[in-house]
Amino acid sequence: HPSHAPEQNTPEHLIDSSSTDPLTPPQAAAPDFDTSVWQEITARPGLLLDIKYATLENFTKQSLYPCGRCFVRPPVYRNLLEVIDSIRRLNLHLVLLDCYRPDEVQLRLWQSYPDSTYLTPPGRASMHSRGLALDVTLADSLGQHLDMGTVFDEFSPRSRSGYLGLPQHILTNRQLLRQLMILADMHPINSEW
Repeated sequence: HPSHAPEQNTPEHLIDSSSTDPLTPPQAAAPDFDTSVWQEITARPGLLLDIKYATLENFTKQSLYPCGRCFVRPPVYRNLLEVIDSIRRLNLHLVLLDCYRPDEVQLRLWQSYPDSTYLTPPGRASMHSRGLALDVTLADSLGQHLDMGTVFDEFSPRSRSGYLGLPQHILTNRQLLRQLMILADMHPINSEW
């Protein structure tokens, strides 16, 4: 958004992109973040955005972001492009559920569920808050999420990547997602599928 000062280098200063002045003529969109530090990810073939913390569909049942935009550090973006290429060959989509997470949102999540098995506690830098983590799932060719056995932010043993007490098709979906991410040098964590 042109109203942001160019020296801003974090997406924490984002405003809702739907709020524009109707008296101002449309102009080419200018980034409202430092593109040497941040890369915005937008929907494209093989990639869908379903940023859950911008909706009520998350464990807090609150919208924690003003808009469903997704930011990461450039190296994460480059690896993500590799994942998307692999997924497109399988006629599937990668779905981004969460990306960069401002510190104040991380704190609100911790206050809602203070368990370091699943959330980074205050005082420690979350990978999400540094733009180095993504929450993802897979969708079929029509955009329907594949069954992973739990919602993305279910904090239970069933969410663990090594949990085996699920039907084979769910285990296969989880294994496929994990393998695609690892092939692109993206490293899943054990507490989440």
